[in-house]
Amino acid sequence: MTHRSVSRVVLGALALVIAGMGVARAQDEIFVSNSGGNSVTVYARTATGDPPLRAISGAATGLNVPEGVAVDLVNNELIVANLLGNSVTIFSRTATGNVAPLRTISGALTTLNQPIGVAVDTVNNEIYVVNGPVSGSVVVFPRTATGNVAPTRTFSGFNAPSGISLDLVNNEIAVANSNGNTISVFARTGGPLLRSIGGPSTGISAPIDVAIDAVNNEIVVSNTIGITATVYSRTANGNVAPLRTINLGFQSEGVIVDPVNNEISLVALNNFVATYARTASGAAAPLRVLNSASFSGTRFAAITLGVPVTPTVGLTATPTTVPTTTPTVVVSATPDPTPTGTGGPAAGIVVPTLDVRGIVAFGVLLAGAGYLALRRRS
Repeated sequence: MTHRSVSRVVLGALALVIAGMGVARAQDEIFVSNSGGNSVTVYARTATGDPPLRAISGAATGLNVPEGVAVDLVNNELIVANLLGNSVTIFSRTATGNVAPLRTISGALTTLNQPIGVAVDTVNNEIYVVNGPVSGSVVVFPRTATGNVAPTRTFSGFNAPSGISLDLVNNEIAVANSNGNTISVFARTGGPLLRSIGGPSTGISAPIDVAIDAVNNEIVVSNTIGITATVYSRTANGNVAPLRTINLGFQSEGVIVDPVNNEISLVALNNFVATYARTASGAAAPLRVLNSASFSGTRFAAITLGVPVTPTVGLTATPTTVPTTTPTVVVSATPDPTPTGTGGPAAGIVVPTLDVRGIVAFGVLLAGAGYLALRRRS
């Protein structure tokens, strides 16, 4: 095994460790954008109805037809793309009510133009924003950017792009082209198109959103006109048939993959969120449906995953960079941010619990790190 390939295994194992932890401090929540109500509402992940745990809305929020949402668990923030506001607003993850954002990215230099999809990279400290049908691009900003700032890089070559998904294990991004009926895959750092899924055999029809499942090596697509969710191998390319197709019976917008609980959630145009088993196919019935009186023009969603925890000192593994050779991992005892909402610890510091996949991956991580240390000495 080469030095480079071992580095890749270590980074992949780290991602699986984080997935195995279930991100314990995240409280098991689902965040839903309401483009018609200029709000973001938050529920317990397994909720089927009201009341929401929190709701961000009001003039001070700067929400203006909110579309894509992304949750940053490392820095405890919520990122929202505002279609008509031509802006990205960043809030505390636990924000509620008519609160001003912590930061707002907007202005001519940003090139934001009807932003729809958004993704956050907490390893490389970046925010990815999809500019909708007019400009058809993806722009990248530093995670802490604020005000009228130019993007650090721009991806182009899309056809009415909307949703985006980030794969930090394989350093790729996937973008749904709603008019092109394709999914485009690029290297995270830029460059030419790596792969494109499209053609009659794919079943892709007006794809609004895409989700990469790096744990199970799959890509899930929400097809609004097709009224389906289609699943492909992560490395699929060209006119390939899906591995599975869920016949939804409703027009879907946003899609989320939960590899910890093995679920897929789809946001319906007619104001509900339906959750299916990850391996569902055909006319499968949803496991549960979330309905809320607060829903108004539901579009996209994001989830945070929690597991039972013990109030004690926790260890947080934080990759500082994603280098091409040796990844550096800093392990530090970090107090958990003050948790809110139901289902979390009352107070104090928490330690995430690993499932079997996380334990195995942690062993791979340690073995790979030891190998790289020996290579450095030799």
